Amino acid sequence: MKKQTKALALSGILTAVSVVFVYIAALFPPARISLLAVAGLIPAIAVIHHGLRWGLLIYAATAVLSVLLVPVKGCAAVYVLLFGHYAVLKSLFERAPTHILEWLMKLAMFNFLLTALVFGLQGMFLQMVSVGKMVYWAVYLVGNVAFVVYDIAFSMLVVTYNNRRKKK
Repeated sequence: MKKQTKALALSGILTAVSVVFVYIAALFPPARISLLAVAGLIPAIAVIHHGLRWGLLIYAATAVLSVLLVPVKGCAAVYVLLFGHYAVLKSLFERAPTHILEWLMKLAMFNFLLTALVFGLQGMFLQMVSVGKMVYWAVYLVGNVAFVVYDIAFSMLVVTYNNRRKKK
């Protein structure tokens, strides 16, 4: 029972911190993607300490609270579709038997969700704008490069966190 209580308390704190990052992202457009990416890192702490279920719980709670509380719904959408669940999915994908399969799953998931986000946001915000095909190619090219960098940095942060945690 004590372990469940610790997990629940940690999850509540991490959810609050995640919601704060999503909210600040809505208020500070120049750092929007960076702040949403940081919010996406936070569920990893719960995954490391208490498992996938608790990371998923933080993602779900942050997603609901962000949709309800954040004034810019596009920020909540980016968190929900791209960043929030990634700690859980990353943990699952990295169990693949080969690195090639792992990366294929990660990139397929990212491109599927990026497509949903691009066309979903276009429907919400860009109804009157005609966007050329080159813009889409640029979004996918830059998005995939940024995703690979994010994944590598995410892995490095997890390793650093685990190393420091083990020293204590």
